[in-house]
Amino acid sequence: MVLAVHELAANVIRHASGAGRLRVWSLPGALHCQVDDGVASASAVHSLPCEPGHGLWVVRQVASQVQTLSSPAGTSVQVRFDRA
Repeated sequence: MVLAVHELAANVIRHASGAGRLRVWSLPGALHCQVDDGVASASAVHSLPCEPGHGLWVVRQVASQVQTLSSPAGTSVQVRFDRA
């Protein structure tokens, strides 16, 4: 989880405004994290392009689920990590 959240935060710093928001919460059976670089719209769901560092590829490999919401105002990535 730490690796995935680090990669998402690094993308905010490198490819967005450099400032973002991280939210983490626990629900029965899973830990959820959301990284925002702005106010994203739930009306558009996209996959972010893979950058040369393959950070988003790593996130997809370690997370149970990845959802990306994008709009002109920003991008929000929510990841879920199922508990074993």
